[in-house]
Amino acid sequence: MRKLLGTITLFMIVIAMVGSARKWFTMERTSQGDSTEVHLHIHHERIRSDTENAREVARELRENLGGKLDDRFNAPPQ
Repeated sequence: MRKLLGTITLFMIVIAMVGSARKWFTMERTSQGDSTEVHLHIHHERIRSDTENAREVARELRENLGGKLDDRFNAPPQ
């Protein structure tokens, strides 16, 4: 159970770091007297766009590597 919680925590930290760097969300803080409000804005279109770009890159890598691996394994022995 402890490993699972650690893994989930690490995953959330990585998502927060990547999301912040890719501007998937922004935080806005306003202070009024002795209280502070924090608003989290999630930019769904940026997330969707980055996800689609990552899929396209993965697809291209798979096609390129798949062809090279097929050539290597199907080549006649020397």
